[in-house]
Amino acid sequence: SAFSRCTKLIEEGATIIDVGAISTRPGSLYQGAEEENKRLMSVFPLFRKEFPETIFSIDTSNAEIARQMLDEGADIINDISAGEHDADMFPLIAERKCPYIIMHMRGRPVDMQNHVEYDDIIGDINKYFLDKIERLHSIGISDILIDPGFGFSKTTEQNYFLLNKLQVFKFHNKPLVVGISRKSMVYKALGSTPENVLPGTIALQAM
Repeated sequence: SAFSRCTKLIEEGATIIDVGAISTRPGSLYQGAEEENKRLMSVFPLFRKEFPETIFSIDTSNAEIARQMLDEGADIINDISAGEHDADMFPLIAERKCPYIIMHMRGRPVDMQNHVEYDDIIGDINKYFLDKIERLHSIGISDILIDPGFGFSKTTEQNYFLLNKLQVFKFHNKPLVVGISRKSMVYKALGSTPENVLPGTIALQAM
């Protein structure tokens, strides 16, 4: 199933495939490094072998798993915790010199929706990225992409506010990663389900 999905995405023109083995939906519990590693190793080596020209990103907050996937040929590490969940992640990225995606989130997926109170959501997120980027630069990491974290520690209203203010994140002079496809901000606003909001997703992607 995963191989078929990957193949279809590449045939449709995807240049980067993000591979994640653990759910990060609101309320989800981390199922452990052993299970995460088992799932990734069941598919990723095959992906790397069969699609040598494709850029692969690994969605993980575990430094040891990131290391193993880089050894298997991964190109990018996508860390929703921006180093908060594993103190070894920043040193690993500095050692391996790979592109690194940092996302804004408070807490962990299991409790992140309990942390949606902000004094100034734009200011708070920008300060978060400033602090992270400064620390990463200090240890020699400069190939950084930033993700505001739509749906992570944010209400539907906050998500739309951020969507309309994306230009403020240019301040950091880093590539911006935006993930909104079929998220609750789309299907809740339309009173629908994730399976039935492709038009809504396309509209937001166009914006």
